[in-house]
Amino acid sequence: MTPRPRRRCNTLRGIFRRTDGTLCVIDEGSHRLRRISTTGTVSTIAGNGNGYKDGPVTEAQFQSPFGVGRDRAGNLYVSEQVGRIRKITPARVVSTLASNLSMTAGTDGGGGTAAGSGGAVGGPCQDGVACTASDVCGGDGKCAPGKSKACNDGDDCTTDACDTLTGGCLNTPVAGCF
Repeated sequence: MTPRPRRRCNTLRGIFRRTDGTLCVIDEGSHRLRRISTTGTVSTIAGNGNGYKDGPVTEAQFQSPFGVGRDRAGNLYVSEQVGRIRKITPARVVSTLASNLSMTAGTDGGGGTAAGSGGAVGGPCQDGVACTASDVCGGDGKCAPGKSKACNDGDDCTTDACDTLTGGCLNTPVAGCF
């Protein structure tokens, strides 16, 4: 039996554990998203070197990725230090969700171009917040949030909010309320 070549990881960053026990980890130094199986086998989920390219996971390129997350639909989200958020679908396709984001603490909507804006003033765009709909591209090229999703379930004994990652409603019971 021929031993498998070892994959080297270089500067590991964000990590999460899947329900099947495998780990997803950012390999920042190699500009890839890796999977580590429960037996310790390392494989590449997405990324083909340093750069910026959307497309199939085998051709896509990342530039200094450092964070990873997922949603209930099975999409993965990778943040890059250059101010981009990339989406990896279960169909194994990488796309840019948002770019040119400023990472200034304490501000919201402080810049950036969301995918789909096309730069057309008044045109549709996506501000990256799942709790807004009908977002519109402003004259400054920034995506302005649209109407907030209503999550009021009509029950005075719940606190109602929208989950900004999934867009689902959260109706949390209020303690002591009947």
